[in-house]
Amino acid sequence: MISAASDIDDLLTSGQVTGWDVALATIAVAFSWIAGRGVRRTVLRLAGRIEGVGEDLRQFVARLAKYLVWVVGVGVALGFLGAQVQPLLAVAAVVAVTGVLALKGIGENFVAGLVIQTRHPFQRGDRIEALGHVGTVVDVNGRTVVLETGDGRTVHLPNAEVLQHPIVNVTATRRQKAEVEVRADARAGLDAVLDALAAALDPLGAGHEQPRITIRSIGTGSFVLHIGVWHDVGDTASETVRAVAAALFDAGIAATVSSPPPAGREVPA
Repeated sequence: MISAASDIDDLLTSGQVTGWDVALATIAVAFSWIAGRGVRRTVLRLAGRIEGVGEDLRQFVARLAKYLVWVVGVGVALGFLGAQVQPLLAVAAVVAVTGVLALKGIGENFVAGLVIQTRHPFQRGDRIEALGHVGTVVDVNGRTVVLETGDGRTVHLPNAEVLQHPIVNVTATRRQKAEVEVRADARAGLDAVLDALAAALDPLGAGHEQPRITIRSIGTGSFVLHIGVWHDVGDTASETVRAVAAALFDAGIAATVSSPPPAGREVPA
């Protein structure tokens, strides 16, 4: 940059730069200034038409486009003045590489955020499981996906990490599956336990796939059964637990009914 400035000073003092050169350089700078602002407004308007692109992404891309136009204008102006712009370009390249290395993580999250907001694996208001966290998506910005967990915590997940790992969108199909475990007294008999469970689960399967009962183990003291019940998003497994426990109690069957969390799901402390 210092070399370019020295070249300009030498050209001005040597008389090699005419008034027309200075005028054209001034026009180039002024035009690039105006064009940069116009490009920024155009990019903002076009980006606003893309569904799911956040305001921070729009502003970042628009500013980047404006600065690019300004840099081109300055280069054209220096060319009119006859200056050697190679040293300036070299400095700019070094600064650009340094900036890319320093902002690598930010750039990765920005690009990942753009992909998330354009491909829509989930939207605001969806309940998702990602990176070991479960919560409702409240925001997707240029850096993170923001979740609100069931216990009221706010979790910020880096966009790049979210995009590189499995994402479970619980609300995508508007239904989810509750898993219930039953440990029943073996003295009641397996058939009696299955009949009581069938009576309790039949109403719960309305509008969804029928509940599925799986016998996991049969011992001398107890039977262990797992039940899978589909229900609407927002409902909890507690309804199934209550219905199953009540049916077994009414049938005079001693049992323990519980709803363990699925493997890998975050359990609030």
